[in-house]
Amino acid sequence: MIKQTGAKNMTAALIKKAGWILIVMLLAVSADAAKDPLTHGMQLYKKHRYEQAISVLYSQLASVGADRHRQDKISLGLGMSCLANAELYRDLYQAAIAFNRDYLTRLLPAKGPSESRLIQLYLGKTNLEAGDQAAAVAAFK
Repeated sequence: MIKQTGAKNMTAALIKKAGWILIVMLLAVSADAAKDPLTHGMQLYKKHRYEQAISVLYSQLASVGADRHRQDKISLGLGMSCLANAELYRDLYQAAIAFNRDYLTRLLPAKGPSESRLIQLYLGKTNLEAGDQAAAVAAFK
């Protein structure tokens, strides 16, 4: 019974040491990947951190030199990041316009003497930005 306990302790110790060795190896591999700006930039792109990816890739593009293959990869990653960033800002802009239209419409009281001409003006401008010309013309009248 004593020999079995000693063997179990030795096996547990070996498994523990192997686990620590595996953790150290994984950290070394991830640290190596972090040294490569292209890999780091693409990881940032996958995490939807487009402006940081653009910054990393743009700084790397200037220092790549004559390696055309690497320059093409960095340019592709930079283009993907810029396009995704532009799409994000476009979507945010569209959401802001919809929010402003809703807010101004709720502020607009019923037709009558208390009607605000400034709210009508801003509502017309917002409708024009949203691409709704008919509503914009009606608000400007």
